[in-house]
Amino acid sequence: MMFWGAKVNPKKPHTYDVEEEGTFLHVTQAALGPSSKDKERVVLWCKVEDDENKIVIGTLERGRCDQMQLDLVFSENVEFSHSGSSEVFLTGYRTEVTLDPMDEFDEDDLDDDDDDDEDDEDDEDDDDDEE
Repeated sequence: MMFWGAKVNPKKPHTYDVEEEGTFLHVTQAALGPSSKDKERVVLWCKVEDDENKIVIGTLERGRCDQMQLDLVFSENVEFSHSGSSEVFLTGYRTEVTLDPMDEFDEDDLDDDDDDDEDDEDDEDDDDDEE
């Protein structure tokens, strides 16, 4: 997992390009920049690759909602833009996911012999008590 942040300037969309398959972008927060205007309503959009539609992901307003939490995960290229007159900052993290869940699976985890060993030790303790 690696921190990610982006500054989205007014009238200039920010594009995040997925570098390789199995890489994801998790956007967790959007915040107005320090030069935002009082009571300016800023609509934040995203547009994923191969989709012509912009989707509203939130609205920020200085003095009322300067920042907001998000929980957005992207596995393909995405473009962020907004309606404001100053910058908006996005933060989150990039992560890689193993596509084959069996790669990290250890068959020894299924071995029940470990549980039996503990039971055997308990039995030995019981034998000591009887003597």
